[in-house]
Amino acid sequence: MQRPYCEESGGGTSYQLHLLFDKHFSEQVGLVGAIAQRIQLLGGITIAMAADVAETTMIPVRSGAILPPAGGPRTRLEINRTAAGLTAEAADYATIYC
Repeated sequence: MQRPYCEESGGGTSYQLHLLFDKHFSEQVGLVGAIAQRIQLLGGITIAMAADVAETTMIPVRSGAILPPAGGPRTRLEINRTAAGLTAEAADYATIYC
């Protein structure tokens, strides 16, 4: 099954979309440059790379730790129980309403 958005971006409109995205990119590059210059004029430091952001952050991170998603299951057992519960709910729904 082909997705509808794949059809829309092909053919005759593909070149027009490319030109539009290229125009938007150029405008955004100009805006980002202007914002960075303003930050530097006000005495701030502009940071471009994610590694630089990680070095300058004030948020403490445990080294080598993989943090679980907030509010999500934390162990493999909990993940399996959650999946089993969702499957049971879907089966009940299918039995009652389908």
